[in-house]
Amino acid sequence: MEQSTQRRTDTPNDIAPQRKRLKVVAAIAAALAVAVGVSAGAVGAISTSNSTIRSNEFAKSLRVDAGVYDLGVTATDGAKFGSTPAAGSVSFEMHPAGAGPLSLEPGDLVTSSVVLPAGMAPGELPAPERTTTYLRTWAAAEQHGIWTVTSTLAAEAAAKLQLPSSEFAVTAAFPMIVGPEDLELRAEIGLPERLTSTHASDTTRVPVEWEVRSGVYDLAFTRGKSGGGEISFANLPTQAGENLHLRAGDSLVTSITLPEGVTAGALPAKSTVQGRTIEWESHARDAATIVTRTETISRDTQQIPSTRSAFDVVVAEQALSDGFTVSAAAELPERFVSAQPTAELSVTGKIGPPPASKVAAGHGYSMATTTDGATFAWGAGQVGQLGSGTEKSSDVPVVTKSPDGRQFVQVVTGWEHSMAIADDGTLWGWGDNTFSQTGTGESFLVPVTTPKQVTAIDGNTQFQSVSAGWRHTVALSTTGQVYVWGDGNRGVLGNGSSAGHSERPMLMPGLPNKPFAAVEAGFDITFAVTEDGEVWGTGSNEYGFLGLGESVSEISRPRRIPMPTADPIIQVSAASTTNNTHVLALTDSGKMIGWGVNASGESGVPVDGESSWAYFEPTELQQPENVRFTKLAAGDQFSLGLTESGQVYSWGGRALGNGRGGTSEVPVLVLIPSGERIVDIAAGDAHAFALSASGRLYGWGSGQGGRLGNSNYLEQRSPIVIKLVAPRAAGATDDRQATQEETESSSEPRSEEIPTDTKPDTAGSETVEDEATGPVTPGEEEDYAEAALEEK
Repeated sequence: MEQSTQRRTDTPNDIAPQRKRLKVVAAIAAALAVAVGVSAGAVGAISTSNSTIRSNEFAKSLRVDAGVYDLGVTATDGAKFGSTPAAGSVSFEMHPAGAGPLSLEPGDLVTSSVVLPAGMAPGELPAPERTTTYLRTWAAAEQHGIWTVTSTLAAEAAAKLQLPSSEFAVTAAFPMIVGPEDLELRAEIGLPERLTSTHASDTTRVPVEWEVRSGVYDLAFTRGKSGGGEISFANLPTQAGENLHLRAGDSLVTSITLPEGVTAGALPAKSTVQGRTIEWESHARDAATIVTRTETISRDTQQIPSTRSAFDVVVAEQALSDGFTVSAAAELPERFVSAQPTAELSVTGKIGPPPASKVAAGHGYSMATTTDGATFAWGAGQVGQLGSGTEKSSDVPVVTKSPDGRQFVQVVTGWEHSMAIADDGTLWGWGDNTFSQTGTGESFLVPVTTPKQVTAIDGNTQFQSVSAGWRHTVALSTTGQVYVWGDGNRGVLGNGSSAGHSERPMLMPGLPNKPFAAVEAGFDITFAVTEDGEVWGTGSNEYGFLGLGESVSEISRPRRIPMPTADPIIQVSAASTTNNTHVLALTDSGKMIGWGVNASGESGVPVDGESSWAYFEPTELQQPENVRFTKLAAGDQFSLGLTESGQVYSWGGRALGNGRGGTSEVPVLVLIPSGERIVDIAAGDAHAFALSASGRLYGWGSGQGGRLGNSNYLEQRSPIVIKLVAPRAAGATDDRQATQEETESSSEPRSEEIPTDTKPDTAGSETVEDEATGPVTPGEEEDYAEAALEEK
């Protein structure tokens, strides 16, 4: 049979219906393409609710719930990630709760990919998992510091599967605080082409807890006037800010708790600066007041600046006197852990000006008043400074002839003149009057041997305190005005002159128009302290006596002395028995400040530990731990401090009273019998005293010339009881001559006779030459005045 090839040809009638059908199909396809947002000629798979277009063909596409759900990342043991290395895990589900199984065919692949943020890396990945229907494997890849972890599930048989949970280990260490966008973790799922996920991807943020410096620092209280003050604090320990990458809506809150007696004054107004809004408010909580400072972030901010905040407070008088405690707490967003979230400030109470002196130690002589108002003096008396009516010395107490009907409530000693305030506010003086230093108006040719009343040039006779210097005197009136008189050497009178003298008290010119609370006269220096704690001085600045630095030699007009602390000064003490002067000042919070000569450690050791032979500017000094002084006394080459608890400390090169002698530049405890509470102290040229609350007087140091009043001239290295019993003349009946009960001899430490060529046994300490110990006939004391003038 013959075979042949025939080419098929269609007639027009056959072709037309086919073209018509093709146009209809094309139109439908185009309409579908427009509906799904692609062109009819697009290449690839386009999913609809139940179909997929591949090129120009349809493929059925099912929407399924298989995807990424409950994506999370946790640190081990519930901690959070941060700047230190930490381990944890990433987990997610591939089926939501309650979803049905997924139908897979052999060869189908289900993949899940997790992209980790910089700073996080995968740990050990799970081992391959094979079941009867699938094989699951894990892989990880890193690119530019970013890790991607992939899980691949390959179906090996047709099955309906509930896709397994996914979890893998991670480690993280973020070297610095980063923003939230840099902590994002992303995951997505890949399904066979015939399937479309309803939840193909998810994101979460790595939980972090940054260790930051921001918190509350340098909590402080600054005293103001009239019971006011200011509380201040900082958010950072330095002036440098900190990168916290704060988010809009973050808040930083600092709460200050004020105790009873301390309330908030006017709070700062609301302010907005650099995307931060700051608001203040206060509310009561029981007896306390809570002040909060809230800083709210209004826009994403990378760095928070270092700031110092402050608000006014009103402090009740009782709280000022007793002291109080303020606490503060900083609250940061929960992702931060502060290096110092809390702070506490203990504000010490006011000490108050020391009471009027009941005991005094001058140049070779001493004075004391007793509980019944009698006044005694002993030691050098050759120019009438004992006030006994004679120009004689005495090695035992003699009665100072106080004015009829009056009692002295304050006694002070200078170089060779004495002053006192009576209980009616009148002022009295006696002793050497060569430069009119007694202020009595008596002739300068004859010593004043009994107390004479002092009247100021302006007629004022009412005074509250007085201080005797080398050859001049300063007193404080009951109205808070400062009067000076006597020798004007080196400008001590503050009247613009470095010479001349004033016979009677005159108001010191050049002082501020404000009330004064204390005065002090030393060797060629005069100080006055205002009620608000300023110190004003005039006179010699040799060796820094005034604390005005090394470039000033002297001033003849009063000048304010700069202090190293803002605390008000309540007392100044300056030695008047030596031209190697040092000066001590006490603040109302108990800080001790010193300036002037420190050759024997008499000023003390600065808080920074850098000692010097002299301090030319006021310098804050170290004190014994947990000790607060309430009165200071500067003597010749040594100092005394009286504590709140009634103990006495000494330091320097003389009259330490510690039983050993030698020198000490740090305060050492004076060996006063336990149980005695001391209420007053006095430091002389080489001797010292402490008066107890019971009225018992203790003395120690040099006894030369009878300055201890114990009938001998021996040095006492430990305190002994000084009996204030004046010698009775035959037939005398003065009721005030035996005002203190005698103490049994067993209670008195034994006097120690120290040869002049013997040094105390103080290994490791510098020693000083002892005073002469032999008897000295009254009136034969060495001429300290001439020696001092030679030194000058």
